[in-house]
Amino acid sequence: MNLYVTGNDIYASILLLRGSPPAKTLVLVEGPSDSACLASHIDNSLTETISCFGARNLDAAMALVDSFMVPGVIAIRDSDWFGILDAPSNSPNVVLTDLYDLDASIMLSSEIGNRLCRVFGEQSAIDRHCSKLNESSPIKIAILMAAEVGLLRLVTARHNLGLALRDFPIHEVVDSSSGLISRERMVALAIQRSSEATCTIEEVIGYMTAETVEANVRVCSGHDLAAALSVLIHRDWGGSKVVRSLILQAARSALSCAELWGLGFYSLVSDWERSTGWAVWSCRPPSVSVA
Repeated sequence: MNLYVTGNDIYASILLLRGSPPAKTLVLVEGPSDSACLASHIDNSLTETISCFGARNLDAAMALVDSFMVPGVIAIRDSDWFGILDAPSNSPNVVLTDLYDLDASIMLSSEIGNRLCRVFGEQSAIDRHCSKLNESSPIKIAILMAAEVGLLRLVTARHNLGLALRDFPIHEVVDSSSGLISRERMVALAIQRSSEATCTIEEVIGYMTAETVEANVRVCSGHDLAAALSVLIHRDWGGSKVVRSLILQAARSALSCAELWGLGFYSLVSDWERSTGWAVWSCRPPSVSVA
């Protein structure tokens, strides 16, 4: 992440690109990994993708785009806590991902997540583990683990707990008997890693227990899912040690046109194309056009 880039800088880039022929659709995304993931599905002859180096910069730039009615600019943004802690975006030019972020949307809104489990793990070991935990598919086990961390992220944001959860080490809080995350151990480690935290383990667990948002796919981030899969593949599924970044890269590379068509944000971008006349996708279902 570039700490020196601001939303005003992104907006200045938008104005420069908008003033330079030929007029292309400008697609804002949060970071370079999002841009790389969507690159093969976006018509690069008609579009220019801009990485904003964070959601805050994207939001600030799009507020200026909307205020000054700059044409042909759309943002594809992570949903984060919109609709849970934050009001949904009311910008006609901002499209939110199906789930918490782009990576979670890719892995959980298609069969890509389950395919990754079987690519990196051994089928017999996966079947035994699913049977032991009474789960129908391996990705559901990863969801159970990632959702625990996601729920902790949610209550941290809702109650301003000051817990440092970036790159949380899921492998350190797995209970040896259940094979899943120990909530108490997770919270204790989160507090230990957070110099500004003043909450107790009991307080945090109480917040998590009382949370009205169910710990499910909606609270899973792509990074936590990849971290959970990394643990499961090596510890339970008979695979080699696979780092989180490789799992994320594999998921993004596996996104086909057909699977992209099934994602909600693809349809929302297509609706924007039809309403504005600007083009984004190169990847289109048969006999579908912008006009």
